[in-house]
Amino acid sequence: MPQISATRLGLAGGVCTLLGIGLARFAYTPLIPALVEAGWFSSHAAAYLGAINLLGYLIGAATAHRATLIWSVRPVLAACLAITVASLYACALDWGVLWYGFWRLACGITGAMMVVVGVPAALSRVPLQAKAYTSSLVFTGIGLGIMASGTVVPWLAGFGVGVTWLALALVATALASWAWFAVLGRLPPLERSTGEEHVDARLPALPWVW
Repeated sequence: MPQISATRLGLAGGVCTLLGIGLARFAYTPLIPALVEAGWFSSHAAAYLGAINLLGYLIGAATAHRATLIWSVRPVLAACLAITVASLYACALDWGVLWYGFWRLACGITGAMMVVVGVPAALSRVPLQAKAYTSSLVFTGIGLGIMASGTVVPWLAGFGVGVTWLALALVATALASWAWFAVLGRLPPLERSTGEEHVDARLPALPWVW
């Protein structure tokens, strides 16, 4: 399998953070006034939908590692990209609180998993001397997503809630398609060292007991 450049790996990781946090999380907040004004939801319902999204991030972060042990990295990333993009299209439909709640929960789960799985997948496949450069590309995605959510999304909201979500979905489709077909779907296997014992990372039990 041909090597993938550090730049491409960094950009693909950046797409994971841009979609997983920048759009899946932060694009919703500036749309709350538009959702309420358009009569899609009450202010209380809109706030609860935001909380449901945060619950999804907690679930996704807690289960991401286990998911990769069951299905491996590439299938998990493929599913996360597809569901996150699908959620943006789904939010363009005014089909009620339950519909929105399902998709806001789903994109929270997949958004968190995309970051938890996608970022290490990109960084672990670049040489040590390129990690700082690749990391800068990866985490630029978060800033770009938040910046777009705070500037472009309020402007798009003037054209309607549905139009805004469709525009975001189309952008997300293009980014996710490039990231998958150019990089993430072609990730080379990691070289495993036979001289060191590998122990899977586990979440500490104390927070769950507390």
